[in-house]
Amino acid sequence: MHRAELIVKIAALLVMVIGGSSAAMDSSQDRGGAVDVCALLPREEASKILGYPVRARPNTRSDGPTECSYAGSTAGNVTVMVGTGTPKAKWDTFMKELKESGASLEAASGVGDGAFFWDAHRLYAHTTTYQITVSTTPSPGDDLSKVRANAIALAKAIIAKLKG
Repeated sequence: MHRAELIVKIAALLVMVIGGSSAAMDSSQDRGGAVDVCALLPREEASKILGYPVRARPNTRSDGPTECSYAGSTAGNVTVMVGTGTPKAKWDTFMKELKESGASLEAASGVGDGAFFWDAHRLYAHTTTYQITVSTTPSPGDDLSKVRANAIALAKAIIAKLKG
């Protein structure tokens, strides 16, 4: 399968798994079940986890989930997305379909009910009925093990708040 076909298939799977669902409620209760990621993980807390100051910019996607982009002035950017209403079985099916489509997934232990890195820059995690995606855009020369550790730390912080 060509890379472009893989990307299209994975995007369609993502929309299927996390798009448009509203089974869980956010802390502000104002978007029909969407999670306000920037409110859940404020800029100050994200800066502390990442180890550098960031700006936080919220974005509501047309397919349902919300995301927050954390951008540093000299360091790479990180976008955290939280989709709601995703039972574990549906998430497991999504991961299986990603693998069958040729995605190289690496387990990330100790994160929620399950988590996988898809390349060094994207972490998919699941907890209760939430799917968390942490996408990173490292700066040239960034230590990829640190990038992954940051993605895991952000996912764990989000998961703790979703469960709390």
